[in-house]
Amino acid sequence: MDLLKNPFHILGATTRDDKIRIMDLAEEGSLLSDENECMDAQPTLTRPQNRISAEIAWLPGVDPEHVDSLLKQLDAPHQNLLNITDLPPLASANFRTAGFSRLTNIASANLMEWILAIANDYEKISTEEVRNTLNEEREISSFPQITDLSVITAEIQKQRHYYSQILSSVINNLSVTERARTLTLTLETVIGNSNNRCPILIDGLIQSYEVQVENDLEKKQKIIEAQDEKIRAMVNAGNSEISLQQHVDSLLQTVKEWDTIAQPIQLSKRSRGERHTASFEIAGQVRNLAVDIFNDYSKYEISQKLLNLLPDVFAEVPEIVEPIEKIKGI
Repeated sequence: MDLLKNPFHILGATTRDDKIRIMDLAEEGSLLSDENECMDAQPTLTRPQNRISAEIAWLPGVDPEHVDSLLKQLDAPHQNLLNITDLPPLASANFRTAGFSRLTNIASANLMEWILAIANDYEKISTEEVRNTLNEEREISSFPQITDLSVITAEIQKQRHYYSQILSSVINNLSVTERARTLTLTLETVIGNSNNRCPILIDGLIQSYEVQVENDLEKKQKIIEAQDEKIRAMVNAGNSEISLQQHVDSLLQTVKEWDTIAQPIQLSKRSRGERHTASFEIAGQVRNLAVDIFNDYSKYEISQKLLNLLPDVFAEVPEIVEPIEKIKGI
């Protein structure tokens, strides 16, 4: 739920207002603004079970006076919103996501900072701490205490879905190549050269990305297969070295383009201890072409050129690189 669509914002209420105060605000609001919107917001905030969704999607743990100043900053959101670090994790995630959704023409270089900030906020959210915060505010507003942690967990997961939707909507406006580079940079920052666990929000983005680029990777793979067949036919027909080199360069370029798109998926799978099967298939195809060209036609330079590509292109997949290094001395 977006902050400015939250019932607390619609009525101008705080988490410390009691039921009577909320009803008064709803009545006042219906006279000055959208009556239906205000009347819908009232039961959400006055009924204890309905209220949890609004509380979780609001700014729990933030002083009501500070809330007003934060919301005003959403009128003209800017990069400096990332520098606000004095908010509890849930409130920070809600606030940053609201600001992020309102940014225009964000540079791809800054996109990673927002993704990491929101993902890290979510990782820090503690269900127990959120319940304690909500109950402290409910004690002031005279609403019943929350005892069931599973209810809070479910509402936090709904907010996670909202965060994912906002992040995806911005990322999907980029070209496939820019998306790949942004997500690769994000994962490299999070994972580095280790197998650290990927934050759940980022992992979700990669899984969505993998589905979205499936057709792009399949198209590239078919082009690689066609180029492989063409090179084999040219070698067999005894075509000129210059013409053969040109087709080999085209194959290498297509493999690089394929790998650029696949890199976020490779890194994500590596962090989970999984193998990216398609990467092994592409690397295996190029490796076999190199070996066959050398063994059958003694094309040493072309063979080495193909083998030299693989460690550079598939650096994110050590299981591919190590076997290739062993046969590069053919």
